[in-house]
Amino acid sequence: ALRRLHFESYTMALADVQKRSEGHVDNELPRKMPVAERAARLAALKRELVGLEIDGDLEPSDALVDKFMNMQETTGVLKYVPWHELGRRDMELKGSKKEQVWKSDPKDGTLRQVQVTEEPDNDFSDGYRLHKSWQRRGLAMHMARLMSWSMHERLVRWFVREFHRDALPGHSKIGLAQIQRAEEEIFTRMAEETRDGLA
Repeated sequence: ALRRLHFESYTMALADVQKRSEGHVDNELPRKMPVAERAARLAALKRELVGLEIDGDLEPSDALVDKFMNMQETTGVLKYVPWHELGRRDMELKGSKKEQVWKSDPKDGTLRQVQVTEEPDNDFSDGYRLHKSWQRRGLAMHMARLMSWSMHERLVRWFVREFHRDALPGHSKIGLAQIQRAEEEIFTRMAEETRDGLA
């Protein structure tokens, strides 16, 4: 049994190294987290965050978790994920559609047809929906082991507090565009701090 486990582990590790070194078109797509691992991480998160019901509009989409997992395990580079991509699992199940696109293979330059899953855009038209989007991002980053839920919540609370703060005399109130620019800058700084790799 131990010999079989060693053989299978070695085979999977070798295939992963080969895939990363060849620079195939599939490497541009986010690596999908195995179903069992996703379920285990979500269950652990639900046990850890007692009192927070992680379902419905709070459960992050699989595509969002996969994006952060790809940053953690494949590219090693943290990137900002725009608000419209902070999708919900229930909406993903209802509205995802597959589309065939042509991409050039960086190895030999040939065109290959690949299947891409298009997710429905996230709705952040009001403060409640935007706050839920931020929470989904925090849960997805926690599942991908990029940032803890508590640290991400500190960031979200700061954004919410600044958004609702009364404007100073002679100044206008902070808008969503300013918060989005601040978020992009924070993620850029975090990417600079983790230049040596996210691990």
